[in-house]
Amino acid sequence: MKKWWGGALLAAGMLLFQSIGCYAEPALSDRGQILRVGYVPNTGFVEEDWPGHRRGYGYEYMEFLANYGDWVFEYVPSATWLECAAKLQSGEIDLLPEMPGNYRILTGVKRTDHVIGRIPMELVVASEDAKPHMRIGTYSSSYPIPNLPNIAAGEGFTYDLINYPLFYDMEEAFSRGELDGYVAPMLNTQESRHVLEIFDRQSYRMLVREDRTDLLKKMNSAMDQMLLYQSNIRDHLDNKYMRAKGVPLILNRGERDYLKEKGKLSTVIMNERRPYAFMENGALHGVIPEIINQISKDLGIEIEIVHTDSQEAAERLIRTGQVDFAADAVCDFSWASGLNIRPTQFYMEYRYVPVTRKGELTSDTFRVACVKDLLFTKTYLEPRFPEERRVYFSSLEDCFKAVNDGDADIVFAPRGEVAYLVEQTGAYQLEVGSESDFSDFISLGVYRYGDLRLWQILNKEINHLDQRQIREIINRTERSTRHVNLQWLIYHYPFHALLILIGIASVIIGILWYRFKVKRNHMEMAQRMAYIDLRYELPNLTWFEIEGIKLINGEHEGDYKAGKLYVSVFSQGGTAAVVELYGRKLLDNSLRDLAADLDGLDWVLLTAVGNEAGRLVCICKGESDADMLRKVSSAIAEYGYISANDSRIWMHMQAGVCPLRQDNGYISQTVDRASIALSELHESNDEVRMFDNSMQERLILEQKIESRMEQALADGEFKAWYQPKYDIRTGRTVGAEALVRWISADMGFMPPGKFIPLFEKNGFVLAVDFAILEQAFQYQRRRLDEGKEVVPISVNQSRLHMTEDGYLDKMKAIVERYRLPEGLIELELTETVFGDFDETENHKNAASIVNELHKMGFTISVDDFGSGYSSYMLLNQLPMDVMKIDRSLLTSSEDSSRMKAILGNVIQLGKSLNMRVICEGIETKEQERLLVELGCNYGQGYLNGKPMNEEDFTAFFEARNGALGPQME
Repeated sequence: MKKWWGGALLAAGMLLFQSIGCYAEPALSDRGQILRVGYVPNTGFVEEDWPGHRRGYGYEYMEFLANYGDWVFEYVPSATWLECAAKLQSGEIDLLPEMPGNYRILTGVKRTDHVIGRIPMELVVASEDAKPHMRIGTYSSSYPIPNLPNIAAGEGFTYDLINYPLFYDMEEAFSRGELDGYVAPMLNTQESRHVLEIFDRQSYRMLVREDRTDLLKKMNSAMDQMLLYQSNIRDHLDNKYMRAKGVPLILNRGERDYLKEKGKLSTVIMNERRPYAFMENGALHGVIPEIINQISKDLGIEIEIVHTDSQEAAERLIRTGQVDFAADAVCDFSWASGLNIRPTQFYMEYRYVPVTRKGELTSDTFRVACVKDLLFTKTYLEPRFPEERRVYFSSLEDCFKAVNDGDADIVFAPRGEVAYLVEQTGAYQLEVGSESDFSDFISLGVYRYGDLRLWQILNKEINHLDQRQIREIINRTERSTRHVNLQWLIYHYPFHALLILIGIASVIIGILWYRFKVKRNHMEMAQRMAYIDLRYELPNLTWFEIEGIKLINGEHEGDYKAGKLYVSVFSQGGTAAVVELYGRKLLDNSLRDLAADLDGLDWVLLTAVGNEAGRLVCICKGESDADMLRKVSSAIAEYGYISANDSRIWMHMQAGVCPLRQDNGYISQTVDRASIALSELHESNDEVRMFDNSMQERLILEQKIESRMEQALADGEFKAWYQPKYDIRTGRTVGAEALVRWISADMGFMPPGKFIPLFEKNGFVLAVDFAILEQAFQYQRRRLDEGKEVVPISVNQSRLHMTEDGYLDKMKAIVERYRLPEGLIELELTETVFGDFDETENHKNAASIVNELHKMGFTISVDDFGSGYSSYMLLNQLPMDVMKIDRSLLTSSEDSSRMKAILGNVIQLGKSLNMRVICEGIETKEQERLLVELGCNYGQGYLNGKPMNEEDFTAFFEARNGALGPQME
C-alpha cells in the first residue's frame, strides 16, 4: 500500500512540476553549488545504514567527484529508475548516475564521456540447475543481452523472454513463481540469491539534461580531473564494495558436472613451514590447510591434503599428476612449467625481509646465506649478489644459525616465518630489517595435463575468497602456534649447568630467574621488531603509519582537513664519503641526532626512519606550500651538518615534500610521493622540492607505458624504421640503421626518448631489441628471396645484453632461422655496453661475446666513436669492423682547425685498422665536403634521408640506387 501511495504522490508532483514548464536552477551555498542527484534505494548505488549516514559505490564516487567541481550533492530517492529518468527530464533532479538499462530510450538527455563503473549482468534463477525450458524476465529499459543465447546453449535450456515495465514488477513475478529466472545488473554482490551466470558487462555513465550543456561540460571536466589524480578510483570502489567480501562463486554447467564426476580432489603442500603449514599431533595445521578447508566448503567437494616427507617428493606428485593441484605454488609461470602446473591468480603473499646480527654489517662485501636450489635464491639472490659473497645451506634454519654464529652476515626470509625461525634456532642475536625486499605470490598450481575446468574452477574460487577472512586465518594461526620450549632454552644455555656445582637451590633459582628475563626480553624484542628500526633505534614506517592515522583523526584533524599537513622525507647526502672516513657508526648516530632535533621543532608532529638507509620521514604542519618549503629549508640549514674530530661536515642534505591530503592517498602513498620529489633532487643542487603535477603526470605516463608494453610487443606495435647510410661521393645507398618506433594503438606515435630510458631501467629493452633485430632479418630474407638488391642493416644492442642469460644462444637461433649471408646484419655497440672496460673480467667477457658474434656472421660497429673516454681502448682490445664517428666531432670540426685535425686523424686511424669509417649526423653540404676532404666517404644523416618506415625506405632505396645504376667498385 505504501508503495502505491508513494508512487501516486511522486507522479502527482511530477505532473505539477511539468505544468510549470521549467526547472529550478541549482541553489548556491557557502559550501558550493547544490545539485540534486537521483537514485533508487536498496540497489547498491546509495545505501543508508542509519538516518543521515550514507554509503555505497555510487555515493562514494559522487562525493569524491563533488570535490573536483565544488558541488554539494543532495540525494533524491525514487521508487524506480524510470521514475528517476522522468524527474531528470522534468528538471526535478540535475543528475542521474548509474541508471541500469538502455539510456538511449530516454529523450532529451546526454551522457558523460567517462564511465562511472562497469557492472555485469546476472542471470538469477530459482533453483541450482536450469529447467529444460525457462521463462526469463527482463524489463523494457534493460541493456541488450547478446550473450544470453550462449549461456542457454551452455547450460542446456531454451527460454522465452518476458518484458516488464519495472524491475520491481519483474522481481515480484519471480518471487511468486511466475518466472523461472530474470536478468538484471549485479549491483549488490552480497544479496542472497542463486546466480546461474554473469555476462555482458555494461557501462554506467552520468546522465544530464540535453539543454544543460554547461553542467555537462563541467561534469566531464571534473571527471577528467578525478581520473587524472585518482586514476584507481574505480578499482578502489570495486574492491571496497563489489569484491570486499569476495565476488559470488558462479560455476557453469560444465564446471559443476566436473566436480560431480570427480567427487574428490587431492592436493599437496610443497613447503611445510610454520605458520603456513606444519605437522602437529599427526595432522596438518596452519594457514594453507585452513584455506584449503575453506575452498573445500565453498566448492562442496572433499579435498585431501597429501602429506609428504620432503619437497622433492611433493614435486614428484605434482609433476606426474598424482595430485590434482599444489596448494602453495609460487605464481611464477617459468618455474611452474617445469612442474607441469598452471598457476591460478595468487591468494597470499610472502614478503621477504633482511635478517642480520645485532649492530651493523662489518663491510660492504657481506656474505649472504642462501638456501640451495630454492626458487627465491635463483630468481633474486643469485642475480643480485656475486658468487663469492653467497654461502649456501640446505635450509632456512641452517641459514639463521649461520648468521647467528658469524658464518654469514645476512639472510632473507618471509616476514611471517622469522619469529618461528628465531625460536627454533635460538638465534636471538639477530635483528629484522623494516624494508621488504622481495615477495613471492602464492597461488594454486593445477596439473597442466589435467582437465582445464579445474583451473577455471579454482581461479574463480580464489576470486571468491574473502581476503579479510584470509588475513584473519593468518593472524589467528600466528597467535596460536607461537611458543617457547623450556627444555630447548635450557639445552641452548649451558651456562646454567655450571650453577649446579654451586648448589641445586641456587641453580633452580637462577634458571627460573633467567627464564623470566629471557621471556620478557623476547616479548620486548618482538614488540621492537614490529615497530622499531633496530639499526637506528628509532620508530619505523609501520609505527609511523599507525600513529599518523591517529594524529589526523585526532588532535590535528582540523589541520588535515584544512590542508596544512605535509609529509617530508629527509635524506643524508655524502654518506659514502663519511663512511669511508669516519665509519658507519658516526652516520647512524647523526641520523638519531637529526631525529631528536626535528622532534624538538614545533611544526614537526611525527618522526620515523624511512624505507631506505639514511632517511627520516616526518609529518609536518605548514600554513601553505611556500611556508612548508621555507621551514624544511631552514631545518636543513640548521641541522645539515655532523661533527667529527672537532670539525663540522656539511652533509648535502635534501628533502622531498608532499601535502598529506585525501587526493594524495593514504599515508604510505604520500610518503612514496614525497620520496619521488626527493629523487628529483639527486641530479641537482637544490635542497627541497614539493611533489607536483608534473611528477604525477610523468609517473602516470611511466605506469601507463609499463602497463601496455607487453601487449604492445605482442601486438607488433614496435616497428623498425630505417635511416639510410650512403656513399657521400655518389649518393648511393650502402646500408641502413634499424631504429625502433612505437606506433601505439591508444597513445599514438611515441618518440623513443619517451620509452627507451624507462625500458633500459626496467629491462624491457632486451625484448624490444630482439623484436627490431627480428624485423631486420625478415626484411633482408624477403629481399633475397625476391632476388632484389640488399645492403647491410645495423641494429643497436643495449648494454644489458652483455649480462643477459642465454644472449648468444638467442642470437645463434635467429641466425639459423633466417640463414642470411655473412655481413648483412651489423650490430652497433657503444662503449657503455661493456661497462668498466679497464677491469680484466669485463675485458675477457666482452672480447668473448664479440668473437662469438663474429663467428655467427655479424659485423660489429663501434657507435658514437669519440663521444667518451674508452673508445680507443675498445679499438685496441676488441675486433671491430666499422667505426661510426659521433656527430659531435663533425660539428666541432667546422669551427676549429684543431678539431678538424683530430677528426682527420680519427678517420685515418679507422682506415689503418681496416675498418669501414662512417660519420653520423650529416645535415649540410659543407659537412659532406669536409668529410670527403678528410677521407671519410660514407655518412648518415637528415641531409640524405630521415628514418622512415619499411615501405618508404624500400621505395627510397630502390629509387636512389636504381637511378644511379650498378654500383661501381
